[in-house]
Amino acid sequence: MSNNQKSYELLLGIGNDALSLNDLEASETAFLEAVDLKPAPIEAWFGLFQIKQALKHTEQAAEIIDRIIEVAPTNSQFLALRASLELERGKHSAAIKYLEAAVRNDPISESFWIALLTTYSLSMPPNTVLQRLRALSVPNPATLTVVALLAKAELAAGNTSDAETRIRDFLHGAPDDPDRLLLLAKFLTEIGEDTKAQTIYERLLSRDPDNIEIIISSARAEQHDNATIDRAIRRLEQALEIDSNHPEALKILSESYARIAHYADASRTMNRYISVADSPTAEDYFRFGKILQNNQDLEASLKAFDTAKQILTDKIPLLSHDDPKRSSTIAKLARLHVAMGEASEALRLYQTIKSARRTNLIYPPSQYLPDTEHRIESLRRIVRSRDVFILAHGPSIAGISDWCREFSDHDICIAAVNRFKVLENGVLGRSGRAVDIVMNTHYRAIAPHFDQIEEFLCREYDNLFITTRWAMERLGNSLPSRPEIEQRYDKKLFYFGGSGKMEAATPHNPLSFVFGNTLSVLIPLMALGGARRIFLFGADGIKPDWKSPAEHIGEDDPEYRFDFNDRNLDALTSGLRADTIDLDEAVEMGLLSLESLYDFERPPIYNVSPDSAVTAFPKIGFTEAQELLKSAE
Repeated sequence: MSNNQKSYELLLGIGNDALSLNDLEASETAFLEAVDLKPAPIEAWFGLFQIKQALKHTEQAAEIIDRIIEVAPTNSQFLALRASLELERGKHSAAIKYLEAAVRNDPISESFWIALLTTYSLSMPPNTVLQRLRALSVPNPATLTVVALLAKAELAAGNTSDAETRIRDFLHGAPDDPDRLLLLAKFLTEIGEDTKAQTIYERLLSRDPDNIEIIISSARAEQHDNATIDRAIRRLEQALEIDSNHPEALKILSESYARIAHYADASRTMNRYISVADSPTAEDYFRFGKILQNNQDLEASLKAFDTAKQILTDKIPLLSHDDPKRSSTIAKLARLHVAMGEASEALRLYQTIKSARRTNLIYPPSQYLPDTEHRIESLRRIVRSRDVFILAHGPSIAGISDWCREFSDHDICIAAVNRFKVLENGVLGRSGRAVDIVMNTHYRAIAPHFDQIEEFLCREYDNLFITTRWAMERLGNSLPSRPEIEQRYDKKLFYFGGSGKMEAATPHNPLSFVFGNTLSVLIPLMALGGARRIFLFGADGIKPDWKSPAEHIGEDDPEYRFDFNDRNLDALTSGLRADTIDLDEAVEMGLLSLESLYDFERPPIYNVSPDSAVTAFPKIGFTEAQELLKSAE
């Protein structure tokens, strides 16, 4: 070994030792001296790169890593580091170039695939993602993680059968492998094949009854259905008997309790989660605050909200002004202010992001739909300057039949939830009116009545079917696929994004809603469409003393009834009550965000459902509603 090499190695050691002690000045001095001793001092350059990263000197870090890549162009680790710098600056396209090169050079590495697919989802529509993936060399055999990621990409693009084929082919190589079976079960859950998924979960649990991951996955498949949420809760309690401090089990159990309005249990469980989680997020503290608020523990609720606010406030200065994450973070902060009754502060925050660049709208794959602005215009063409009747199942819907002829001559836009054909054949049939807008957000409700949906979409006049892309992807193999449906009826489909999370509309993702129930989406959308006034009939919610389905539905026609039995009656009523409690906040957030992004005035909203538990809007009777309609003529 030459003297120069010995000196180089010595200086490297000094530099790395100083770096480990966070003595950046001494470390930089050593690395700079080392650079002069070798023609291509990659190790020393890399040390300098680490220093510039630590100092947040992104441009200098990029220059150094570019030198390294010139010397080692096939080193995937360096390429991935270069991509991370571009991501810090919000430059997704540039990051993708480096990550694709990293994957080509090292197709087995899971970390590179994860980074690449995550970046894809932030910057391009799902179909484009698939095109880019197919141009890459997919490893064969692939690892479990890579197969799962590729199947997820296929699913996001609506290629359900291709995604399933990829997973089943992978399973074929080891049909009894529990990890591969679990992957298939999770996929079946994702596409709505819950019965098939549960068969696999039960098979896996018979072999390994104490496997917490399987128990939790099984519970996840059941927690979003009021008919099975009680079983999900029992499974999660079983998981906690095995590990009393399992963070994921605690978090999902708290969410499940909150879904059925058991806020005391939800609060206790979420408190345990917060105490054991490594780093609770703003989302976690927000959820905790909402649960405490609904449990009437207002002081503790404000404390949780304040913690969430601090996390978000600290994050905002670290994000560039053109980074979509900055807009979404400010939107989350605005929602916190709405939850705390500080609407003016929320509005101020939204006004700060209104001017954010909206080129290349950023949608999660499950929400993506091109030509968003064009679809908003389609909505406005139907709704603009009309009175909107939102019809949901409830006692007042039956009451409409007593005076439906009275409004037959009025310029009314009818927006219906779920079984709109029943309304047209019954209540609306007497006035000869047809439904203009249909909304349905769950594949389990869409699939049995898809023939009605198709009949509606085939009508010659302007109308819209409002739903989520997620729901349309999960209709089942017996129905047309989402791409087929979009090809046939593209101009009459209106997708929105919604979740129970903190996400709300931003300039980069303008149709994301805080999803409470159907009304939390329909009301803001009708306002965006330019409604003159909005009248709610059969508004979602229940009477506090509701005892029977007939009392709630108010109609003898069996088509008006929910499909449930006595076993899940409590879960159903509790779930409706939970949705009702948070409805005012969800609607307010939807209206506030859209008002900030688009030019329209908030219309008056009336609840013509005296027996409903919804209190967010002024209640009026049928007579008063009728007088309002006549006075506007």
